[in-house]
Amino acid sequence: MERDEILSVLRGGLRERGFTGPGGRLRLVSPHMAWMVDLGRVPRTDRAEVYVGICPVELAPGGWPTCANNCPIVLYPESGGAPFGLDRWDAWQALDAGSSLSDEIRRGELLAIVDAVAELSTQVTTLQDLKEMFAAGRLRQFVHKNARALLRSP
Repeated sequence: MERDEILSVLRGGLRERGFTGPGGRLRLVSPHMAWMVDLGRVPRTDRAEVYVGICPVELAPGGWPTCANNCPIVLYPESGGAPFGLDRWDAWQALDAGSSLSDEIRRGELLAIVDAVAELSTQVTTLQDLKEMFAAGRLRQFVHKNARALLRSP
């Protein structure tokens, strides 16, 4: 499976689960929370990349961010573990078109990434949900200092 096919599987799966947007910039917005997913290509490699941004409305006074990297919380599903619960090695291999995974196994792993992102986006829809996730240590990746302060506040 080529890198563009990998991105197509991810994009199609996310769209089936309610994410919208052009190309590799997808979003799922509720009144209290925006989930942004950026799908891209790692330069000079056969790898695809997935960034998941989370932005509570309290940190979006000027409107929702336009991409995942502009969100106050950015997660990387291929890193495995919390909060997605994915096997790091399998996810990493699935995003690498040069790995030896068969197309069938790769497709399954890519859909597992999609399922994990979609499931988390339906579980975490309010600031309180996000605070609980943070307090439980499930946000171990990038959390901007303003987001950290908000998540620690009572």
